[in-house]
Amino acid sequence: RAVPRHRRRDVVTEAPASLAERYLVLEAGLAQMRADPLARFKPMSGEQERVLENLGLGEILFGAANKAGKTTLGADVFVALAQGRKELGGFELPALPQPSSFVCASLDFKQQLLSVQPKYLAALGAWKPPSRVSLAWSSWWCISS
Repeated sequence: RAVPRHRRRDVVTEAPASLAERYLVLEAGLAQMRADPLARFKPMSGEQERVLENLGLGEILFGAANKAGKTTLGADVFVALAQGRKELGGFELPALPQPSSFVCASLDFKQQLLSVQPKYLAALGAWKPPSRVSLAWSSWWCISS
């Protein structure tokens, strides 16, 4: 029996033959995504692209409706900056001196706990910070490198 071929971009791969092999391939891909979620970052909208194009040029007003990705983009950008990344999803990030510290202010504790903090934790993934970095998870929390 022939194994079906799958094409992704310009890479041709053989599909795993057994269900167990398929599970292992899927689990390996998910582990990579958990380890570094920002490696596969893609803007969700043209508005997010415009924000990313203008980072470092001045103050940016990102006015958008609820669920437009403002919190997600903010978390992704600030985690990438704190990690010292040079780009995010193909967009150049401003050069910042490292180590650096960032503060994210939210309207109230409930918003921080239910909305903002989960987005930052998702952006961090399984990233293990260098020993000089502080991750203080409490009612008020901080990412500082």
